Amino acid sequence: MTFSDRVLEDIVLRYSAAPVTIAAEHRVVLIRINRQFRDAGTPEALYEATRQWWKMDPHRRRPDFAFGVYDGIVRGVYRIDIDAWEQRAIDKRWAFHGVVDPTMESHYVWKDVSSYLSIGNRNPVRYVHC
Repeated sequence: MTFSDRVLEDIVLRYSAAPVTIAAEHRVVLIRINRQFRDAGTPEALYEATRQWWKMDPHRRRPDFAFGVYDGIVRGVYRIDIDAWEQRAIDKRWAFHGVVDPTMESHYVWKDVSSYLSIGNRNPVRYVHC
């Protein structure tokens, strides 16, 4: 996919994505991957961009799922292995280990979650129902 194809796809998604309400039983961390998304051309790169290195407290909030979000649209959904968090020593940022969750993806991928994200908030991490 060329750069111009990707830009066009993003524009179409931005205006056609349906808003979604995250179900109360789904403990989710929304992770804005806006800076990393341009390099996330494969599913593996999208996972890596979503999973690592964030200022957060995973043991206090204990999310079950992580959503990789670009421009308010969910691009990937991962079931977090709750016992496999790792912390980087230099700056105390966290990364999770997880797997794609096809059932959750069918509910949330390509959906608009911008109502959960405050405009102007610089923190890329937002907990929902945690």
